[in-house]
Amino acid sequence: MKILGVAGTAKNTGKTTTTMALIDRAVEENSPPAITSIGLDGEELDQVTLLPKPRLALPRDSFLITAEQCLEGGTARLEVLQTLQGKTPLGRLLLTRVKEEGRVLMAGPGNGRDLKEGARALEQYGVPLLLVDGALNRMAPLAGADLFVLATGAARQSHLPTLRRETEIMVKALQLPRLQPRGKTLSSYELLAGGSERGLEMDSLLSPAAVHRVFKNGSARRNELYIRGVLTGEAFLELAGAISPGGCRLIVKSPIHLLLGESLPTLARALDLWRDRGGEIGVESGLDLRAITVNPFFPDYQERGRYYHPRYVDAHQLQSALQSLGVPVVDVVREGGHQLWAQLFSG
Repeated sequence: MKILGVAGTAKNTGKTTTTMALIDRAVEENSPPAITSIGLDGEELDQVTLLPKPRLALPRDSFLITAEQCLEGGTARLEVLQTLQGKTPLGRLLLTRVKEEGRVLMAGPGNGRDLKEGARALEQYGVPLLLVDGALNRMAPLAGADLFVLATGAARQSHLPTLRRETEIMVKALQLPRLQPRGKTLSSYELLAGGSERGLEMDSLLSPAAVHRVFKNGSARRNELYIRGVLTGEAFLELAGAISPGGCRLIVKSPIHLLLGESLPTLARALDLWRDRGGEIGVESGLDLRAITVNPFFPDYQERGRYYHPRYVDAHQLQSALQSLGVPVVDVVREGGHQLWAQLFSG
């Protein structure tokens, strides 16, 4: 079974529309998929803008992993097949099958362990594809996905040159080469030039203050650094200034652990600085980015009436702005799911 992650770079960038296009295409292939969500999805209205959201509708014989309290939140009739170990704020996770098609409300796994458990449970039913609806700020469980689609658009940034630059940074992080640590896999450690290893005492997120504390001597040379937790752009810049990157392999757990920071421009500066100073950087587990989908819609806030009004950038200009990034760019509303499906599964 393949796990396909669809992550939106912001609210309203089209990840649900992308997911629905893939579901429709899977049904055409006579292969109903399974679906789940990282977080809550399927509401009628956006909780911030109060504008209508595309509803997730599942066909008969497809599968759904969702929380107990979501069972009555849609119109689909669901058969509970299995209670899973994972828990959410809305109850235990359930593996269900759609008996009558309709809309659903999803609250799926919040971590990679629970996602993997759900995938193992689905294998018993011969399900070929699990679609995982996610978002950039809660995409950590997607680190184990086999294939990956990034959904972006004007709701992320309506100024197209800025959107292109931000997307370029994301693509560079997602396409970092895979590197395996030479030393023991601890939670985090540094491998000193002489070959001795020392564990680093830090939280799951490496802060600039922690970098300064651990590497306060400055300019020390390392052969390898392995960071298992989140490495923000700010901490990355501090790290590049605290040690001599020349000849050092910096290995981050996954590209997601770089993208969870708030500032993409800072991440870009850190990547450039590390490489300019002779360092190598890679990820222990990568993501196979197969396509970018684009959505021209964005909610425009009207100060006078204090409400959001739907607006759009030019769809052709949006798609054209991102096509030079070396990743296929698909507008699923204008082009349908066939082209996206081909980019994901051809060859």
